[in-house]
Amino acid sequence: MKFLQIDEEGFPSLNGLRVNREYGSELLKNISRLDENGKIFCIRKPDEKIYIEAFDQPYVAQSIERMDGKFQIRIPFDIAFEFSLDSLCLDEWDRFHGFTAAGIPFVFSRKAQAAFFDLLDEFDDTSITVNSMKFEVPNLFSKPQAIEKSKFWNEMYDAQNTPWDRGPHPSLKYILPQLKIPKSRVLVLGCGYGHDAAFLAQNGHFVTGIDFSDEAIDHARRKYGSIPNLKFEKHDLFNLPNSYLNSFDIMFEHTCYCAIDPGMRSEIVKIWRNCLADQGHLLGIFFVHNSYSGIPYGGTEWELRERLKSRFLFLFWTRWHGETTRAPTQELIIYAKRR
Repeated sequence: MKFLQIDEEGFPSLNGLRVNREYGSELLKNISRLDENGKIFCIRKPDEKIYIEAFDQPYVAQSIERMDGKFQIRIPFDIAFEFSLDSLCLDEWDRFHGFTAAGIPFVFSRKAQAAFFDLLDEFDDTSITVNSMKFEVPNLFSKPQAIEKSKFWNEMYDAQNTPWDRGPHPSLKYILPQLKIPKSRVLVLGCGYGHDAAFLAQNGHFVTGIDFSDEAIDHARRKYGSIPNLKFEKHDLFNLPNSYLNSFDIMFEHTCYCAIDPGMRSEIVKIWRNCLADQGHLLGIFFVHNSYSGIPYGGTEWELRERLKSRFLFLFWTRWHGETTRAPTQELIIYAKRR
């Protein structure tokens, strides 16, 4: 497989080097959706697909123009795409996101966003007005389902409607030896059936798996309860016992961050840090795809960097390209030290 990275300014690069204008322009003009849900993007060629790995969104608007009543973004290499004002939404950093007419996501650069405000008649925290027409600008993430209730997750696990929870993540057998993590006290929040927790315990770590679904915890105990250095406890991760504070060497994250209310993501980052001892580390496998309307919620590398950078020092940051049942480029592995 071939992968094209797009940096946070919107420029394509291969092997860490930005491509030239001619080739880069051709690549950016030919980005399309790989799947009907619009989570993954690629460039289709007669004999191959080039998968897009965008640090932020596939397109980053460098400037905004209004011509003949229509709005368009200009991305690197002076490429222009029209967009509709009713496609716009805001993230929690007050950055505008939207979609081109072809359905490719974009985000405004700060410079473009400042220029955009000059083209409007009025704007407030939730809307913009152009030619006396008011357009609501919703949050990037839609209102979540009842995912904060244990009943919701009990029903999901009871129906075995958890396709992400079929076994330990395949990257673990590669990255654990690579990172050379010593025997550690590991906390796994939202452990589900306990596959990742069991794998970590079987590799010598002392592991505590947490979930607030009775169905998940009961299943985990039945399947893995005989492993001596592994225990499962039922808790709401946003209301953990005080005994958990500063008590773990490794915080392992996989499919919990994507399953909570996105409005609580900053809070879970605080919990990760607070549960770690001095010199503790976060090891996370994160979804990085365009899914903002339901679990598993997606996100971007840009978002993860912004949330984590004040509390963690990044040591290892890479996309996972190995064996997986999911589409390529969807997952990002981060190993970071508590600040």
